[in-house]
Amino acid sequence: MNKQFLTIDGQISKIKSNGISIKDEQETKKTLQENSYYNIINGYRTPFLHLHDSKTYLHGTEFMEIYALYHFDRQLRDHLLSYLLEAENMIKTQVVYAFLNSQDSSGKYMHEDDAYLRIESYEHGQNKRNLKLIAQLQRLISDSFESSDSITHYLSTYSYVPLWVLSTRWTFGDVCNFYASMTSQDRQAVSSIYKIPDDKFLTIINILSFVRNHCAHGNRVYCIRKLYDFPVLNPSLFPVQNRFGITNHGKHNLLNVFLALKTILSEKRYKELLRKTERDIETLSSRINVIGVTKITDIMGIPYPINAIE
Repeated sequence: MNKQFLTIDGQISKIKSNGISIKDEQETKKTLQENSYYNIINGYRTPFLHLHDSKTYLHGTEFMEIYALYHFDRQLRDHLLSYLLEAENMIKTQVVYAFLNSQDSSGKYMHEDDAYLRIESYEHGQNKRNLKLIAQLQRLISDSFESSDSITHYLSTYSYVPLWVLSTRWTFGDVCNFYASMTSQDRQAVSSIYKIPDDKFLTIINILSFVRNHCAHGNRVYCIRKLYDFPVLNPSLFPVQNRFGITNHGKHNLLNVFLALKTILSEKRYKELLRKTERDIETLSSRINVIGVTKITDIMGIPYPINAIE
């Protein structure tokens, strides 16, 4: 049978019939009028279900507690996205600078023309990847011709688009693809800023790119999975990984994201993110009773108190 449309009153009835209590019906109605029933219940019910029965809620589960987790995740996503965009801009700037500040085999600087559209400007031995990248860059120029005044101006005036102009149209994924094709010398010019080997730096920015897109599309963040393995870094420079057993390939949860951001952001900005996250966790803790907040932080992979990952 097809799923039937439910009015707000119908949604209230279904919530009750599923064994979820409602303390304030008017508040619940207002919440359902402003937020999707599907997003709240289907997206955030799992921690409130019996471990061995995916259809039965824990005794005492109340609708506004499920909503509290939904609201917490939305706040977490907004905070993370802000810092991910900051990291994206930093990495993009450094990648473009490293490429343009390098020289080709004849000693000509890459910033002097459209060298980024020549295969010899990239790492030797990976022509298939490099040709695919160049095709993507050419397509981006073509697609941006009418929508970007800057690109229109440079094409019309100089017949080519400087990389620093084209990069304003890049996604985080574009940054990762460009970095992967750069020569090892150019990659190391970027990764050395963070004291990380270039191959491991690529893994880190791929993690950040995946989560940035995940956040931008409004997906759940607190229970995120399917992340790249977090690389093992120099323990003397990055001791926090040893405290969480990251000795071979890391954890596939939100901890990966925080550790990746830790490698990129300034200490001040990273601590700001931790403080905001901790406040959000404390607020969630005051709003859920049927489960402890550590059940949520365990899913996240984040310690509570959170200062253990400073």
